[in-house]
Amino acid sequence: MNPASAARIVTLLVDAAATPLRPATPLFPDDGEYARTIAALATPAGAAGDASGARLLPLVPDRLLLSIYASELAERLREAVRRPAATDGGGELTLHAPFWPDLLFHAADELVHPAREVARLWPKLDAIRFVPRDVATLRAAALRIFGGERFDLERYRGGAAAFAEARHFERIDP
Repeated sequence: MNPASAARIVTLLVDAAATPLRPATPLFPDDGEYARTIAALATPAGAAGDASGARLLPLVPDRLLLSIYASELAERLREAVRRPAATDGGGELTLHAPFWPDLLFHAADELVHPAREVARLWPKLDAIRFVPRDVATLRAAALRIFGGERFDLERYRGGAAAFAEARHFERIDP
C-alpha cells in the first residue's frame, strides 16, 4: 500500500446519478477509458469503415458486460487508493461508482456471478455509502455505463434498501 494512502479514510459512494449526491472522485468518468470503450462498441461498425454497420455492444452478453464492470470497479478502486492525492492531506478520499456489483447481478437474475470473488480484490474501504435512486436515474446510468438496460431496473431499485442494510452501508436518501 502507498504510504500516502495509509492515513486516508477511503469511502465508496454508490450513486447512480451522473452528479452524485456528495462530492466524490468518479471511478467511471464520462470522458474516461471505460466510457469511450462502451461508446465505441455501441457505434455502428460501418462508422469505422466496415460496411456491415453492425453494433458490437448488443452482441456482448449481459453477464459478461456486468462482469467487466465488476472487474473494472475493483481495478479502479485499487488504482485510486494507490494514487497519491496532492489535495488529500491525509483526509478522506471519497470515490464514486454508479452501481453495486452484487445488486446488479441480482437484478439481472444471475445467481452465479464473480462479484463476490472480485470484491476480494478491493482495497480496504473505511465506509460505503449507498444512495437509492429512482428508475429514471438508474436508466440514465445504465445507458451511460452499459449502453442500455442490462438488468431489471425495478429489481435493482427494489433491492437497494435490503442490500445496503444487510451490508451495513450508510444509506443516504436523495
